[in-house]
Amino acid sequence: MGSLDFVYKNDSYLYENSLIDEEGLGQAITSHELRLHYQPRFPLRSGCSQILEALVRWDHPSQGLLLPDEFIPLAEETGLIHDLGLWVVNQACRDFRLFKSETDSDISRISINMSILQCEDTHTAQRVIDLIQRNGLSPSDFEFELTESAAIRDESAVLRCCKALQEAGAEISLDDFGTGQASMLHLSRLPVHAIKIDRAFISRVDTHSRDRTMVRHLIHLCHDMGIKVVAEGVELRSQAQMLMGLGCDALQGFYLCRPVEAKAAMSWRQRSERLAVA
Repeated sequence: MGSLDFVYKNDSYLYENSLIDEEGLGQAITSHELRLHYQPRFPLRSGCSQILEALVRWDHPSQGLLLPDEFIPLAEETGLIHDLGLWVVNQACRDFRLFKSETDSDISRISINMSILQCEDTHTAQRVIDLIQRNGLSPSDFEFELTESAAIRDESAVLRCCKALQEAGAEISLDDFGTGQASMLHLSRLPVHAIKIDRAFISRVDTHSRDRTMVRHLIHLCHDMGIKVVAEGVELRSQAQMLMGLGCDALQGFYLCRPVEAKAAMSWRQRSERLAVA
């Protein structure tokens, strides 16, 4: 087991590395140790990205740059996910204003991951809306991707949160679709604009017929419901070509563009890179 790994015991995450703890994460949120990187999503009709997904990183003073999987479980377990989530929204607002003021890009929306635990808090939606508006932006400038890393305990609270964000103008999507136990139920009950098919299916879509069949039927089902489909974790040209043929609406992954810092994202946008998988 690596030094940053954790185990799950008695409903608590126990980290092997004592430097990755609640106190350190709390300090990271308030002392400018967190960073946002951005990864574009490519719609297949135009090929030109209009949505950037904000991905949080922890620039740990001794451990280096940590990815979300290395500290988000701790944030959810300790309740710090709420402060961390608001930090992400605030920083994304700042970066979005910078994107719009310093480039001639056609970026239309920033996508932000939101934990189910955040949605279960009755104050989350209004806090997020107020924070966006204080930054001089509109909720319609954002999409919120629900991540199912924790089981839903209060479905009605999650539904109210999503509806409040949607009614304010934001869009709602389901991240890592196909891995959560209640994914299909969420699809029918939540005001979902799009789903993101989990990379576990995408990684084999070009080589395994069962995965390909599942993805094809899922795309058709969502389109019948008026829901767009994004494939995440696209790492190969063959995967991109297959997904285009299956009718996927958008692609995201290392094959197209890796996550980059905000300044690099601006430079990338100015170069007007386009999807080229034909």
